[in-house]
Amino acid sequence: MKRTLGSISVIVFILSAALGIREYFFIGSFFPGDTVTAIVIFFLATGLPPVIGFILSFFSKKDTLKIIGMIGNGAVMILTIVYPFTIRILLGEFGG
Repeated sequence: MKRTLGSISVIVFILSAALGIREYFFIGSFFPGDTVTAIVIFFLATGLPPVIGFILSFFSKKDTLKIIGMIGNGAVMILTIVYPFTIRILLGEFGG
């Protein structure tokens, strides 16, 4: 069971990293729609899975999958949640 959690964590990391790279570096959105819908779908596709994968990696068996899951999901969390939130605060665009 603990080994399965590590595998799921790594799979979630790979999928969220692929979607995050797609959203960050290519012109146009992978998910068409208006701006609010695109932001919500972006968070659900690239912001939420790394949090879930990071939590799952804590409960996995201590081996390579745990380390990959923690580092990978942590990096994706920083790039998709922490970095944009910090930039919005510093630029003053969050709440006026």
